[in-house]
Amino acid sequence: MLILLNSMKVGDLWSQLKPGIAAGFTDSTIVTEELMRRILHGALSNIVRIWLLVSEEAGLHAIITTTMTQDVCNGKKNLLLYSMYMHQKPSGALMTDAYKTLTNAARKWGCSAVVLCTQEPRLIEIAKRFPGSSVDTYLTVRL
Repeated sequence: MLILLNSMKVGDLWSQLKPGIAAGFTDSTIVTEELMRRILHGALSNIVRIWLLVSEEAGLHAIITTTMTQDVCNGKKNLLLYSMYMHQKPSGALMTDAYKTLTNAARKWGCSAVVLCTQEPRLIEIAKRFPGSSVDTYLTVRL
């Protein structure tokens, strides 16, 4: 089950959440204390949302952070999976449930898509199986 963490609980759990959130970024993200401070501030004010993927049998599987972005040209909003850290591999059923929960939340918040940046081949293959999905390549060139 994918659970949206209440922003009021983030401060109390931050020391436990922070290492997993920091480890969940792609290689193109440079994790700094400033970045983590901004994520904490965003989570406390519901600009960043923290999700926990859990099961009764195994407990915590993943920590996911999301935020909404808006394309300035077409005005469409997207739910961006900002970071995702897997503590342990979830089942296919658990991943499907998480997908449904995220897409339902995105629709409720007025988003037209759920997007993420990943180099993980398994996630790319999973994404290709969902209806209406497309896999585009996002390039990062550090300056």
